[in-house]
Amino acid sequence: MDLNGKIAIVTGAGRGIGRAIAEKMAEYGAKVVVADLAVDTVVRVADELTQDGHEAEAIAVDVTRASSVDRMVRGTVARFGQVDILVNNAGIYAAPGWEDRNRPNDRDWDMIYSVNVKGVSKATDAAVRQMRRRQYGKIINIASGA
Repeated sequence: MDLNGKIAIVTGAGRGIGRAIAEKMAEYGAKVVVADLAVDTVVRVADELTQDGHEAEAIAVDVTRASSVDRMVRGTVARFGQVDILVNNAGIYAAPGWEDRNRPNDRDWDMIYSVNVKGVSKATDAAVRQMRRRQYGKIINIASGA
């Protein structure tokens, strides 16, 4: 797979599947935006990719907030000039504190829905606006344990 010259945003790239996707895309030549809620992890992953000779940028994002997702896309365009690929990988399978209760409550389900469904929609909407201008773009949606 040749991704030379392509700009890829990977959400949920701080660890796990998202990190592996970001690493593989970088190996194939993409410039990668490592995006995740956890600032420390995105900085670490982007730094490691850079140390391995790849071009990467760390951007903290909360996919439940449209303003944060818009900032992620604007930051990508400011740094790399475009967005070619969006990988919607951010997801949760349990809300904070879930394991301390016997059963999930409405707030737990609202959080899961906000990240796993609305987050994908918000990121897609923000990226598509940039992709339409160039009449090019690829969007990949990932679901795992979520």
